[in-house]
Amino acid sequence: MSGKIKHTPTNEVHVLRADGKTGCGCDPRKNSSHWIKVGSGSKVTCDKNGCK
Repeated sequence: MSGKIKHTPTNEVHVLRADGKTGCGCDPRKNSSHWIKVGSGSKVTCDKNGCK
């Protein structure tokens, strides 16, 4: 599982790593209703290390 994922409350797109966490270390499994998988054409908008 890797690609890009969007945090709906903040509307930020993050990198999704193979271990299931975002590039910046968030765990989308904790509040899965706040996250949606987005297409590879979506631009990453998170500025934190690991995502940018």
